[in-house]
Amino acid sequence: MNEVPYPVISLTPLDLHQRRGRGVQGAAPPYPGAIPVFQINNQFVVVSAAEAMNGRIADATSVAMVSLERRRIATAVMLPSRWLHTYVNIEAEFECQVVDASLVLNYGCHDVRPLLQRYLADDPRIRMFAAKADLLDFASTQMWIMAYAFSLNRIKPPFVAGMVCGLANINIGVKHWTPADPALVLDEPNGANGSNSTNANRSNGSGDSKGNSDSKGSAGQNGGGGRGTREENGPAPQDYWEW
Repeated sequence: MNEVPYPVISLTPLDLHQRRGRGVQGAAPPYPGAIPVFQINNQFVVVSAAEAMNGRIADATSVAMVSLERRRIATAVMLPSRWLHTYVNIEAEFECQVVDASLVLNYGCHDVRPLLQRYLADDPRIRMFAAKADLLDFASTQMWIMAYAFSLNRIKPPFVAGMVCGLANINIGVKHWTPADPALVLDEPNGANGSNSTNANRSNGSGDSKGNSDSKGSAGQNGGGGRGTREENGPAPQDYWEW
């Protein structure tokens, strides 16, 4: 995704000239709907214009522009199924808004998208539904994941310090993905390129097909996967999740 990070739009180091004798607007690059948050003594604080003119930002080492606009953030995660090179692809949208800009930065959240992705990918029940997905009756998998995700959001919404986030929309489909090296079991579909020595010597039994192909379906539709028996698709791949 080549999108502007949210909620921290920019983080700019400040030199001595910027820190002394200039106000908030002079030290921070302007951005509509955003406020400057200064890093002072390894802590991020919101400084008013009056405080800045009184020398409050003299010791600031950097300034971040944090968006206060309510945004709908899209994220996606691929979870392994019991079918060879076949993953359950979950595309979700979250309504997000900052309520405490300094807390967001002190918490270390510069872009909320990876946290929202892990919110879905790390949930054991969502992983279970994906692992048990039946491509011959994928509509039931879509229904279970969709219903559970909205129920989870009501009981335990995503936690991001200084922000309010809530699930707004979700689509579940099937994605076929072939790893570049079939001998390795990687987290590549979700953006992490790590592997371990235990998985390094495991083979998923294929590797003669290259490239990605998508087969999408929305909840309530019986679509999204290639048909065939488990024997025709080969043995189930070794899941890269720790159950």
